[in-house]
Amino acid sequence: MKPIQDTEPVVQHYLYGHVSKEIWATERLPLAAGFVFIKPLPITIMDTTSQGLSTSRIQLTNEQICFWAQKYDARYKEKDALDEAEAKEWFLTHHYLDRETFLKIARWKSPRPIKHYLSKYNDDQTLKELSDYCFNTKNELLRIELLQVIHGVSYPLASAILHFAFPDIYPIIDFRALWSLGWENTKNYDFDYWNTYCIRIRSIAKNTGLPIRTIDKALWQYSKENQLTK
Repeated sequence: MKPIQDTEPVVQHYLYGHVSKEIWATERLPLAAGFVFIKPLPITIMDTTSQGLSTSRIQLTNEQICFWAQKYDARYKEKDALDEAEAKEWFLTHHYLDRETFLKIARWKSPRPIKHYLSKYNDDQTLKELSDYCFNTKNELLRIELLQVIHGVSYPLASAILHFAFPDIYPIIDFRALWSLGWENTKNYDFDYWNTYCIRIRSIAKNTGLPIRTIDKALWQYSKENQLTK
C-alpha cells in the first residue's frame, strides 16, 4: 500500500543515523476504520549522542553485559524465551502485524493498558495495513510514530514491535535501560530522543560484538537489581 503524497518527499533510510539532514514532505495515509493519518514534516535526523556521553552506571564491557543478561535469562527465560521466539517466528514469514501477534507483544511488554490494546479500533485489518506501511517505509520518523496510532501504543511498546520485526536494528526503549546507561529519563519521548538511543545501543553492540537483545536484557536486569524505584 503506497501513501498518497501531497508533495514529492525526499526520503532516505537512516538506519544508523550518522547524518544531519532536513526532509520536507507531507504524507496522507488512509487506514481502515475511516482513519487518515497526516504527518507533516520537516524531519531533522541528527546524530546527537550527547546522552551517550553521560556516565553509564553499568560497565559496558562484553563480560559485564553477558553477566547481567545471563541473570535476566535465569529469572525470566522460560516465559520470555517462548514469547520472544513466537513473535520473532511470526515476523520471519509475515511483514505485518495482526491482532493476535500485536496483543501477544503488547502483553509481553506491559500488560497494564490491556483495555486499550483490546480497543475495537485495533482490528485486524487496521493493524495489518498500518504495520505493513510502517515496516516498508524508509522514513524512520514515520516508522516509529505511525505505530503509535494504534490504541495503547507509545514509544516503549512501539520500540518492542520494531525490535521483534527487525531484531538486529532496533532496541527496546525502557526506563530501566535508560537508568543503567546514566541517561535522564523522560515520560515524554520524542523522535530525537529515540533516534539518539538507537545510535547509542547500536554503538555498544558494534563495540562488544553482542546482539542488541543481549544488551537490552543486561541494561534491564542491572536496573532491576540496583535502581531504587518508588
